[in-house]
Amino acid sequence: PRHTTGHILAVCFSVVFFYQYPRLTEEIAELHRCEEYDFGYGTRRLLAEDYSVDCDGPEYWAVATAGRVFMLVYGLGIPLSAPTLGLVIRKVAGEERELAIMHFIMNGYKRN
Repeated sequence: PRHTTGHILAVCFSVVFFYQYPRLTEEIAELHRCEEYDFGYGTRRLLAEDYSVDCDGPEYWAVATAGRVFMLVYGLGIPLSAPTLGLVIRKVAGEERELAIMHFIMNGYKRN
């Protein structure tokens, strides 16, 4: 069966997200990692990825809030997007078409 441009794009985005997921979530988690430094007059907690951000200051809370939002969007969104896309394709085009389009994810999984 011939695949439409939409089907090809859906698979391309799914593959990219599938392979980028571990790195994306790792980078997002880094938005919460603070390190403590002693400058001789007391210690300061600084964001490990950007030492200009004080982890006890208001700028950090903005960064941390953005990190939480991104973790929800990407951390949950990416794993849920492939099954959701599969269900949409199944409803619109049928199970055989879904299996053909989503083969890269579903290959190796067997029905009970």
